[in-house]
Amino acid sequence: MAEVVPIMVGTAGHVDHGKTTLLKHLLGGAPEADRLPEERERGLTIDIGYAEMDLGDGRVVGFVDVPGHERFVRNMVAAASGIDLILLVVAADDGVMPQTREHLEIAGLMGARSGFTVLTKIDLVDEELRLAAEEELRALLDASFLRGAPIVPVSAITGEGLDDLRHQLIACLSEVGPRDAEGVFRLPVQRSFALPGHGTVVTGVPLAGRVRLGDLLEVVPGRKACRVRGIQAYHREVEEGRAGHRTALKLSDVSWRDVRRGNVVAEPGRLAPSNLIDARLSLLPRVGAALESNRPVRVHCGTDEVLGRVFLLSTRKLRPGEDALVQLRLDRPVVTAPGDRFVLRLPSPQTTLGGGRVIGASTGKVSASRARLVRYIAEREAGLEDPVAAVRSLLSARGLDAPTFEEIAKELVRRREEVELVVTGLAASGEALVLSERVLAAGPVEEGRRRLREALSRFHRAEPLRAAAPRAPLREKLGVTDAVFSFLISGDSEIEVVDGGRIRLRSFAPALGEEQTARLSKVEALLREAKFATPRDAELPGLVGGEPPEIARLLDLLRDRGDVVLLAGGVLFHRDAVEEARRSIARFIREKGRLVPSDLKLLFGMSRKYSIPLLEYLDQQRFTIRRGDERILA
Repeated sequence: MAEVVPIMVGTAGHVDHGKTTLLKHLLGGAPEADRLPEERERGLTIDIGYAEMDLGDGRVVGFVDVPGHERFVRNMVAAASGIDLILLVVAADDGVMPQTREHLEIAGLMGARSGFTVLTKIDLVDEELRLAAEEELRALLDASFLRGAPIVPVSAITGEGLDDLRHQLIACLSEVGPRDAEGVFRLPVQRSFALPGHGTVVTGVPLAGRVRLGDLLEVVPGRKACRVRGIQAYHREVEEGRAGHRTALKLSDVSWRDVRRGNVVAEPGRLAPSNLIDARLSLLPRVGAALESNRPVRVHCGTDEVLGRVFLLSTRKLRPGEDALVQLRLDRPVVTAPGDRFVLRLPSPQTTLGGGRVIGASTGKVSASRARLVRYIAEREAGLEDPVAAVRSLLSARGLDAPTFEEIAKELVRRREEVELVVTGLAASGEALVLSERVLAAGPVEEGRRRLREALSRFHRAEPLRAAAPRAPLREKLGVTDAVFSFLISGDSEIEVVDGGRIRLRSFAPALGEEQTARLSKVEALLREAKFATPRDAELPGLVGGEPPEIARLLDLLRDRGDVVLLAGGVLFHRDAVEEARRSIARFIREKGRLVPSDLKLLFGMSRKYSIPLLEYLDQQRFTIRRGDERILA
C-alpha cells in the first residue's frame, strides 16, 4: 500500500485561472476534485474538492481544490485550515486579480507553511506579457509569507512546464514537516453524510493527533459520543488516521444529521466550545482604516463561521499591518484549541480584515484590570510554542486553586503524559509542588501562607479568649482544597495545630483579665467536680455568674485547650471524666465482651441524657463501634 504523506497541498487563486484543470493534468487524469454535478456542468468549483497525486516513489500526497469565485470565499476559508503547502495559481493573461490577493492572504493567515506560484495559460501570451505577469506576481509574493518562493510557468494545453511543476512540488514537500500527530486528535468537519450499509461518515483534515479503529470520540459542540468503525485516507482503508491526511471516519452511535460543517470530532472531554476567545490578531496592510473595539466581524475558524465582535486589549486602535491581543465575543460558542488559526472578515461588504492565532478560551470580559489580563494572555501566548511555559503560566494563574493533571491537560489541549513530564521538571527545579493528583505553583504558596497568618491574626484579635481557630472557615476564606490548606499549615513555622485540628499562631496566648481568669477556673472546677452529672452549657452562666456570651467564650477556650469536651445536646464533660470513662468502659467490655447504654448507670450512675451523648462521642472517636444497641471496642 502506498504511503500517504501527512501534508495537505492546496490550490488557490482567482476564478477561471485554471486551478482545477491544472490539478487534473498534474494528477495524470485522476478523478476530478469537483464532486458536485453543478460544479462539473458549470466548470466552476463551488465547494471544497479533494484528490491525490502519486509521487512515483511509493508515496501519495493529498490535494484540496478551493473555490476561486468571491461568492465562495467562505468555502475557501473552511478548506484553508487544513492546508500546509499552497500552490497559488495565476493566469498569465489576467495577472494578479482580487481573489489572487485574498486567497494568498487567507492561506498565510490560516497557517500555510510553504508553497510557490504557478503561472498558468502561458500559451495565451507572448514573452513580454509573460515577463510582466511574473514581475507583478513577484511584487505580490514579496509582501507575503511566500517571499522568495519560485514561480513555475506552465501551460495545461501544451504541457510546457508540467514536469518542472512536479519536480518543484516534490522538492517543496521535502522541506515541509508533517503536522503534529502526537497531540490531541481533532478533526474539523467539512462534510457529513450517510453511506448505505456503513452509517454516518464525516470527512475533513485532522489538525492534530491520531485516531484508530475502535477509538471513542465525541462531536462538539453537543458532546455526542461516537465510536470509530472505519477509517479511510484518500479512499484507502487504513487502521489509523492522522494529522495532515484527508480523512473519512465511519462513526457509530451518531446520526449524520447531528453533525454539520463547523463541528469538531475529537477525543472525549478534551475540547469545550466557548463564545469568548483570546487571540493575537494581525490586520492586513491593505485594509483602508484602523480597527477599533466593538467592531462587528465574521469569524472563520476551522471549518466554522460565526458572527461576533472584536475587542482590542493591548491597544486602543489597531492600524493596518499591525497586530494586537484581542478578545473575540461570538454570537454562539465555537470549538477551538490553543494555536488554531482564524480569519476575520467584514459582514458587509464581505472582505478580509485579517486573522491570527487562538490563544485560548477567555477567562472573562475586559475589566478594570486590563493590564493584568494582557500580561496573562501574553504569558499564555508564549506557551503556544513552549509546553513548559504553558504549564507554568496556567499554574501561576490558578494560584492556590491547584488543578489536577487532567484539568491542566484539558485546558491546554495537550496529552496528560506531556503534562506529567513538564510538571516533573518544574517540581525538580522547585517551581511546582505535587500534592497527590494536584499541582501547585511554588510562587503562590508563600502568598497563601501570608494570607493565612493574617487571617489567624484577625481571628485572634476578634476572639482573644479562644486558643485556636476552626479550620473550615479559614479554608473557605482562602478558597483552597483541604490538601492545599494542610500543606500551607505544615510548612509554616509560625502556625501550629492544636487538639481537635484547630490552628493558631504560635505567638498567640489568650488574654484574660482577673475576673475572667477567676470565672474560667470556677467553670473548670465545677465541671471536674460534677464529673458525670454536669450542668448543660446553657446553665453555666447562672451557676458561675457572668453574661452568656462571656461564658460561651470561656467554654470555647477550655475546649480549645482540650480541658473540656462538648457532647451532643450541650452536654459538657471535663477531660478527666472522659478519660476515666474510657478506661472503665474498656475494662468492662474486655470482661463482658460488650456494653449497652444501661451499663453506664451501673458504672457511673449516669442517666441516658448523659450516657447516649458520651457513647456517640466515643463512636465518633473510633474508640467504640456500635452494633445495634451494643458497643464493642474498636
